[in-house]
Amino acid sequence: MSAAKSVKEVMSGHVVTVPPSAIAKSAVFLMRGHEIGALPVVHDHGALMGIVYLQDLLGRDPMISVSDLMTKEITSVSPNATVFEAAELMTKTRHSHLVVVDEGELVGIVSHSDALSELGTSFDPLTGLPWSDALRDWAISALKGGHEIAVLFFDLNLFGQFNKKYGHITGDAVLKSVSETLKANVDPHLDFLCRYGGDEFALATVRHADEAIELAESLVERISQIELSEVPEGIGATYGIAGGRRTKERLDVHYAAT
Repeated sequence: MSAAKSVKEVMSGHVVTVPPSAIAKSAVFLMRGHEIGALPVVHDHGALMGIVYLQDLLGRDPMISVSDLMTKEITSVSPNATVFEAAELMTKTRHSHLVVVDEGELVGIVSHSDALSELGTSFDPLTGLPWSDALRDWAISALKGGHEIAVLFFDLNLFGQFNKKYGHITGDAVLKSVSETLKANVDPHLDFLCRYGGDEFALATVRHADEAIELAESLVERISQIELSEVPEGIGATYGIAGGRRTKERLDVHYAAT
């Protein structure tokens, strides 16, 4: 499998922007004309002030100013980040678009659909997590960068019984809650989280083995603290670990087979 594409390769480099003084009607016109779902809000002197989404404008007073409706908390991504990293950031922040910033300059915008067109079936729509093939790409990149990795596997206890007893809707709610708990307690700079399959999640990390074990035990504890009214008996998980740091340098090997 080829390496994951960068944000620069999938983003829109022709950025349509809107000034904060523009009215909602004008912003909607721009978005529909360019078939886009969000506009960076840029001041006359070039400063990025926020982003406004189409769904925030529909049904509102058409004469209200964009500055009153824009999201001021801007989530940006580097053009050199991978598409997987951008998709994970969108999921974590619940934003459908990210502005692409390079050395303080707005150079593009990337949408969830841009990411999905690259990820294809490698992205789980239920949990918002990539599937295991994305973890493989991340691991190959980490190994090539001179890092050793450990992989943690999490398996939900008695998950099959949840589905049989409460139905698949509750089972899906359990998976979503667990994925949100895991995402909230990992460090994207050190860890890569994915849905491995069924009720299994996997997390690759460049942490030392003892730190990885400490993280795994902490995550299992966090999962046990999830409260869902549909599952009064609570949720449990077990984990396993593979890999870890080696005592000598890795030789020149075929990383994908490691």
